[in-house]
Amino acid sequence: MREQLDFVDCQGLAGAWSLGTVATGAFKLVHRASLPGGFGDDVMELNRTFFGPQWAQEVGTAAEWTPQNGVAYMSGTPPCSGFSVMNQSKKENARGPESNINNCMKELIAYAGRCRGADGLPGPEVVSFESVQGAFNQGRVLMQWLRNDLEERTGEKYDLTHVKMSGSSVGAAQMRHRYYPVFHRVPFGAERPAPRRVVTYQEAIGDLVGLEITPDEQPYGDIMPSDWALRKVRTDGAVDWHAAIGEDDRLGELLIESAAEHGWRAGEGFTELMARLPEPPEALKRRFPSAMRDWPDLRGWNWPRRIHPGRPGFVITGSGATQFVHWSEPRLLTMRELTRLMGYPDDWEWPVTRLTHIGGYIGKCCPVDSGQWLSEQVARSLEDPTLGHAEKVDHEEIGPFEYLFDCTLDYRRWDRRVSGFIPSPEWGKTLRKEWNNGST
Repeated sequence: MREQLDFVDCQGLAGAWSLGTVATGAFKLVHRASLPGGFGDDVMELNRTFFGPQWAQEVGTAAEWTPQNGVAYMSGTPPCSGFSVMNQSKKENARGPESNINNCMKELIAYAGRCRGADGLPGPEVVSFESVQGAFNQGRVLMQWLRNDLEERTGEKYDLTHVKMSGSSVGAAQMRHRYYPVFHRVPFGAERPAPRRVVTYQEAIGDLVGLEITPDEQPYGDIMPSDWALRKVRTDGAVDWHAAIGEDDRLGELLIESAAEHGWRAGEGFTELMARLPEPPEALKRRFPSAMRDWPDLRGWNWPRRIHPGRPGFVITGSGATQFVHWSEPRLLTMRELTRLMGYPDDWEWPVTRLTHIGGYIGKCCPVDSGQWLSEQVARSLEDPTLGHAEKVDHEEIGPFEYLFDCTLDYRRWDRRVSGFIPSPEWGKTLRKEWNNGST
């Protein structure tokens, strides 16, 4: 059994990374610090059993958070919208290193500077947070500034390793290309992922096909879960919240009603389907009159995609409840399916009194498996400092005490045969026929 080190969750949103960190077996959560509003705090409290009783939750600013001693590792998920292409803000909140939104990253670093590491020295041995890859591509200068700020606050020297990765490369059920700046005052080295089975939609949620669409508990069906999904299913044989979130089921009905007769193909976006039609369906004209004015160039709304069972998952965002239509059932993905695709176990609960927030909770975190992979790299480096030196063979030195490790596209180089379920053309023809006849 590994000797557990203390870690602190700072702005960890709905707890996905913390759950992955605990899953390594190398860390125990001792504190959680959130900004005013406490986004995700109720989720963490509801699922406290996953993290043990030894941690406290605190809401405030970086100056108000209680400094922690003996912290080997601090991780967090501050808002990434300062670099997200979805950010259409202007002036002080516009995308880029100077965006006010990035103050959340600065608060995380400021708090780390007030804590002490497991070795008693100022600052945790390792500090990291998750963001979009634009935070490296356009924000490297900010990451350098954050490293300098941490050094000034602690009086200790920190190296900076930029980790670019994707969920599919490390075992998550989403491609989800992401970036982790790792600030470390001990040797750190990430191990390149070994070729693995790429998790597809079929492998992640295929065992839920055929279940009743209901928020109530029901037994799992007869479809055997994949090895990946088997790690997520409940041991009591029941599953709940296999249902759309809030009013999203009606939106799904509208989309299906308007598209089924035209053969919506698995893997095809809704705008691609609509572009084949001479005019928009009447149901959509009534529901989205302004968006229909640009027909067939649909704009102004995050239109969904009908997922392909044999492909890895697309990124789930805060509007994930309305982003994806199932490949074989005429509906949007359910809350349980979205939760599973982010890597949470089926006994992970959401505060159902706040249904409108659940999509944001699910989509604004990193996948559990991605967080577990990064935390495992940190754990191995802390447990054996020689590994941090040895594994830098795959790290490119891009500046003084600054490195880049990139495994984003590793999964694309692996043999397609390890990618699990790949439908045959005959399967696809049969599915389309059943879909068009309304029998699926």
